[in-house]
Amino acid sequence: MAAYDLVDHHYDAVVVGAGGAGLRATFGMAAEGLSTACISKLFPPEATPSPPRAG
Repeated sequence: MAAYDLVDHHYDAVVVGAGGAGLRATFGMAAEGLSTACISKLFPPEATPSPPRAG
C-alpha cells in the first residue's frame, strides 16, 4: 500500500510553463474544446511576463 493515493488524469494536451506563451497556448486549446493542463514550477503571478530586470 502506497503512502499516498495515485490519481490518473487524462488530457489532450499538457503545456509545460505558465508564462505568457504557455498560458496563451493552454487557453487557446481549451477554447477549441481540448482538455488541457498547464504545469509550472512558479506560482502564476510570478510566471507572467515582466520586463527584464537589470542585476
